[in-house]
Amino acid sequence: MTAGPISYFRTTQQDIHDARSELRTLILRLNQLPRENIELSKKYEDDALTRGGLSAMLNAENALVAKQAADVIGRISGSVGATEYMSVAYALSQSSLLDPALKLIKLALAASNDVNDEVGVLRFYGQLLFNSGDLEGGREKFKSALAIFSKYPNANQYYVQSTHLLTEMYWAQAEAMARQCQYAKSHLAEARVHLSLLPPSPGTKGLEDQVYQTDPLVKACVP
Repeated sequence: MTAGPISYFRTTQQDIHDARSELRTLILRLNQLPRENIELSKKYEDDALTRGGLSAMLNAENALVAKQAADVIGRISGSVGATEYMSVAYALSQSSLLDPALKLIKLALAASNDVNDEVGVLRFYGQLLFNSGDLEGGREKFKSALAIFSKYPNANQYYVQSTHLLTEMYWAQAEAMARQCQYAKSHLAEARVHLSLLPPSPGTKGLEDQVYQTDPLVKACVP
C-alpha cells in the first residue's frame, strides 16, 4: 500500500524538523570554535608550536562543520532564517571558503524581513565582496545598509544614528583592509559624526570604544 498525502506530509515535516535540529547543533559548534581558539591562544601564549597546532586543528574543524551546515541548509533552504544563513556564511568565510559563503549570504539577504537582520546581512555581504576583490560591489552593499531606514522607518534617533555609525565603521575597516586608505579615513570620519550625535550613555561609550579601536587600523593603512 502506498503512503497517502497526509503520511508524506508528516514525513516531510519530520525531515525538516530533524534537519533544523542538526543545523542548530552545527551552528552552536561553529559559535564555540572562535572562543576555544582564543582560550587556547591565551593558555599557550608562550608555546608557539602547540598554539599553532591546536589553532590549525580548530580551523580544520571549522571548515568541516561549516561545510556540513551548508549541506544541511541545501536540503531545507526554504526553512532557514537569515541569521542561520549568515552564521554559516561567516564560518565559511573564516576558512577562506568565499564562494559558498557568498552563495549563502545572498540567500540570507532574500530571507531578511526586519531591520536588524537586513542591515547585518548587508554589512557582511559588503565585507565578503571586499574580501573577494569586488570593491565596487562591496560599496554598493554598504550604501544599501546606510539606506536601510528608507525601507524600515524608525523614529528612534539613537537607534538610527548608532546603526549608521556601525555601518560606517565596518565600511572603514573593509576599505582599510583593501588598502583604500582615503575611503577608509572618510568612512571613519562619518562614523565619528554619527557618534557625536549620540547622548552620553554606557551604550554610547561602547560604540566610542569600537571607533577608537578601528582608528589604528585606518592610520596604519598603506595604499
